[in-house]
Amino acid sequence: MKETFVVEPLMITKYTVDSFLCNMYVLMTQESLRDGNALVIDTIQSEEVLKDLNRADIRNLTIILTHEHFDHTTGINWLRENFEVHLISHEVCAKKILLPRNNRSLSIMGSDEDSRKYRYYPPYSCTTDETFCGDTSIQWCGLDVKIVYAPGHTAGSCCININTCMFVGDSALLGLPTLTRLPGGSQKDYNSMTLPFLKNLNLETVIFPGHGSVYKMAEVTYRGDCFQYIPDLKEEL
Repeated sequence: MKETFVVEPLMITKYTVDSFLCNMYVLMTQESLRDGNALVIDTIQSEEVLKDLNRADIRNLTIILTHEHFDHTTGINWLRENFEVHLISHEVCAKKILLPRNNRSLSIMGSDEDSRKYRYYPPYSCTTDETFCGDTSIQWCGLDVKIVYAPGHTAGSCCININTCMFVGDSALLGLPTLTRLPGGSQKDYNSMTLPFLKNLNLETVIFPGHGSVYKMAEVTYRGDCFQYIPDLKEEL
C-alpha cells in the first residue's frame, strides 16, 4: 500500500505494511534522482519499494531512523542487500539495534497470516554508520535536514524536519496516545521535552507519523492525551 505527497521540492512516497501498519517514507527530488539518491525515513520490507527504487534508478540510500523499534528497522539489512546504504540514528537507537535480542517482533502485530510471519522473524543486528546525541542536522542533496531529539516513546526517538515536513515516528500518532510504557520509554521525558516541541510547531507543518495518516498541524489540536483531528471534535459537540 502506498501514497504519494508532493511538498516542493520533495516527492514523498509513504509505504505501509498491512501486518503492523508501519509507515516507511521514501523522499526524492529532481536533484537526487539525477544522482541516483533517495532519503528513507524508517524501513520495512516491501517488493513494491524495491521495484519503485529500481525503476527510478536509485543506487544510494540515506536512511534515518525515528527510533529503535522492530517495526521501523526490519527493512535495514534487506535494503543493504540491494543498495548502498548510509544509516543514521541517535546513539541510543544505534546501541539498541546492534543487539539481536532488541530486534524482535512485538505483540503489536495482529493475528492475520502476514503478522504471524513477522512474529517469528529471526532476530538481527544492524550497524549504524553515523550517530548523533541531542539535536543535529545533515545536508542531503542541497536540503537542510534537521534532526531533533524527541525522547519519550523510546530513549532514542527523534523527529526529522525538512522545510515544512516533520517526520515524527511514534511521537505524534493521530488520535492515539504516545506509548511510553515499553523499555526505554518515559512519560516524563515526553511531557517535558517532546510534547512542548510538537505543540509549538508552525501550523503549516505537515506531520508524517510512523503509523496512520499524514496530517497538518492546522487540522489538529491536542486534547486529552493525543493529537485529534478538529472536524472529529466538532462532531462531538
